[in-house]
Amino acid sequence: MKYTRLPQSAVRLKRPDGMTRMRLCANLLQSDEHQLQFRAFQQQCAPHGSFRSSADPMAVEYKGEYFLFSTNQGGFHYSKNLVDWDFVPASFQRKPTDDDQCAPAAYVSGDTLFYTGSTYEGLAVWYSTHPKTGRFKRAIEKNVLPTWDPCMFLDDDGRLYMYYGSSNEYPLKAVELDRNDFYPISKIHDVMMLRPEEHGWERFGMNNDDEITLRPFTEGAYMTKHNGKYYFQYGAPGTEFKVYADGVYVSDSPLGPFVYQSITRCATSREDMCKVPVTEARSAT
Repeated sequence: MKYTRLPQSAVRLKRPDGMTRMRLCANLLQSDEHQLQFRAFQQQCAPHGSFRSSADPMAVEYKGEYFLFSTNQGGFHYSKNLVDWDFVPASFQRKPTDDDQCAPAAYVSGDTLFYTGSTYEGLAVWYSTHPKTGRFKRAIEKNVLPTWDPCMFLDDDGRLYMYYGSSNEYPLKAVELDRNDFYPISKIHDVMMLRPEEHGWERFGMNNDDEITLRPFTEGAYMTKHNGKYYFQYGAPGTEFKVYADGVYVSDSPLGPFVYQSITRCATSREDMCKVPVTEARSAT
């Protein structure tokens, strides 16, 4: 498969003190084939048919290379330069005809790469010390939390956290996990809910102009640590809208409390984009 990188787009953000800061949001992949087949998803296509899907991408750096995971794929990609990508088949999916590996999460600990997907019913956590072989073992058979659209964050002190949620009714959440069995070992914290009455970009609708049909949706929890601060990133108000964008809350603790950052709307229209660390502790998605 051949992939090409599109030009980077610069976003200039105006600070309250009048200074201008530039952050880059890099649209990394544009593929004519968009990964492997995802079959007969909820009867939306014919049995044994397929359509192209590469939603919810996320990437981690492992031994000097980048590993890219995305929704309902029969494997993953890796690259040394974020330009040229190779595909590796891997059997993460238990139910290839269902939404079984939606919005995956991964993290690296030492020489080991860990991976899991979204779940309401319990899903394995896989690991490998040689991921390019496509061979992963199961650290656990099923996790115990309904962690849809998860982010797994390993802090500098070796403590592991999970951030998750996708809803227009419930807040995005955070919890500390045991690194051996991935059971929660802290209270489950509510990180944030959308406040469209205060943050105009969070309002529902194609132009943030629909306050009647539905409440806006939030998802895409992602944690970045920079200079001792914890930056919690989220998406809103709905993936179907051209105004879909990212916001950020910040805290001195991985479990909060978090404070909204007023100058955060960034990375609109996130289709075909993946999370890559950039300066100022932001992840372009």
